[in-house]
Amino acid sequence: MDGEEAFELCSELIDLLQRARRFDDVEALIGRVESTCPEAAESEAGYFALWRAENEVLGGRGRELAAVVALGKHLAKVGDLADKLVDRLRFHGRADLLEAMLEVAWPLIRDDDDLMGWVKDEVMNTLIDLILARHLARKRDLRADDPALLADLARSVPELEKPASAILPFLPAPDRSWSRAEVLRAVDQGKDEDEDEDEEQEQNVLHGLVIEFAYVLQSRGWTPLRSYMARSAMYNLVMSGLESNRRRALANTTSLLVPEVDSLRAHVLGQQAFLGIKGYIQVAIVLALPRWVEFLVERELVDADKTKATLRNFFREPSEVHQRLAGWLKEEMDPAALAEVGATFRAGGAPAKG
Repeated sequence: MDGEEAFELCSELIDLLQRARRFDDVEALIGRVESTCPEAAESEAGYFALWRAENEVLGGRGRELAAVVALGKHLAKVGDLADKLVDRLRFHGRADLLEAMLEVAWPLIRDDDDLMGWVKDEVMNTLIDLILARHLARKRDLRADDPALLADLARSVPELEKPASAILPFLPAPDRSWSRAEVLRAVDQGKDEDEDEDEEQEQNVLHGLVIEFAYVLQSRGWTPLRSYMARSAMYNLVMSGLESNRRRALANTTSLLVPEVDSLRAHVLGQQAFLGIKGYIQVAIVLALPRWVEFLVERELVDADKTKATLRNFFREPSEVHQRLAGWLKEEMDPAALAEVGATFRAGGAPAKG
């Protein structure tokens, strides 16, 4: 049996075994291939490590840490297929597993000349998020020049330039406030101004909003990792509206920050279809959307009646978004996330208490 045959055999059998919750049999199958066809197993070592990690995370048998650390050695080669596992860990707040895996993977990914820059940036930023979350748990009034934080960053991501300056925008700033006019002025590119400067100002304002939003989510019980997913998801949602119809988006802050219901649906469904395995990002959007509207209404950045009406329409059943995400989560064997999505739709988008 060569490597390709071993890959195809295991790929089909492992999925069936996991759906039957026969996690021990998955491990036995991988072990048998490794012992009887060592050359084939060696040639596909990254995929075997990925299957083991997925199996242990699904099975929850206390062996997850060793499995994801082993996967970290191969993440540079199987990153595309591992994205779904990484997002699952982020969504469920498994910072312990994700940081352990990326600590091993990052030096290999950083030095891999075959990987594109944006892939490396995404991994590095996730590792920085993990380090920052751990230090914020230690010290809620964390400063960007905190010695322990800077030492951790220097050890794990030594290539990060001016770490204190890089971290500062991502720290909590509860006293920061925005007016509707300020948001629109910052996002709207003036014809006579330098476009690069305008784009930077646009990104600073929107980044500031979603960063504060992430910390509000944490105050409502979200894990840091899931709140960071929501931070990125809501930023991309707003930017998507700007790119598709800038004139309409800039009519007012309500149109800018909470797209119309058809645009919301198209974004969730379209991104899921385009990204495929990035389904957890879309789940994060759906779960965060009620809190996003609440966050904006409390700061008087949007029209309360209009945005709440948009929310009710988006979550009205029957919903293609709900059906699509529910089907995907069943495929992923994630009953916990499936229950959260179902509860959010049953509540009509009303924010959960807490």
